[in-house]
Amino acid sequence: LKPSVAQESLELYRPDVEALRTGDMSFTEVLENRRSLRGRGATPLTVKQLGELLYRAARVRDVRSTLDGDVTDRPYPGAGAAYALELYPLVGECQGLPPGVYHYDPLGHRLEKLSGPTQEFQALLDEARAPVEPFDRPEVLMVVAARVPRLAWKYETLAYSLVLQDTGALVQTLYLVSTALGLRPYALGRSDPDLFQRVAGVDGFAEASVGAFAVSGGSAPVP
Repeated sequence: LKPSVAQESLELYRPDVEALRTGDMSFTEVLENRRSLRGRGATPLTVKQLGELLYRAARVRDVRSTLDGDVTDRPYPGAGAAYALELYPLVGECQGLPPGVYHYDPLGHRLEKLSGPTQEFQALLDEARAPVEPFDRPEVLMVVAARVPRLAWKYETLAYSLVLQDTGALVQTLYLVSTALGLRPYALGRSDPDLFQRVAGVDGFAEASVGAFAVSGGSAPVP
């Protein structure tokens, strides 16, 4: 787990998983409905929806001890249970949450605020505009970053390949949960790594952006 560096944090909504087991959309329906949905919906994303998305897709479900040290269990698979990926939500518009750059703490299920809407923050959101009409910026852009040394000490030259596989698994999980929640998600094939380093205040050799996932609220598009 990445040590916290933020002064300010926000506890997120925790859904009732047992209630979801009986009342949620069926798995087949989720798979068949999964789409990349660009553009905004009828209503903005809420902080409750963002909290449920992160809880169901990326939280730490359990911590257990091994000969190599403590490892975690999460809703998506990770190579060697090392979980080298970090999520950085860039919040442009979310009801109940001020705009800015956040880091997701998967153990505490909370957002750690890193900064407000800086010039670099605005540039990253502009870069994530939908490539087809209506060219909207996403309400929340989640940058996926990898702490490659977390894997490299064990897997050496395989580390980068495993990071990309882990990223695909995480993005698909975010897609499926977003679909179940009726949100509008789409994955991005690009995200400026230099901009991300400045926005998140990280060393690019220790933690580099490897993917991005955009999500907006409201399943129905604005007419």
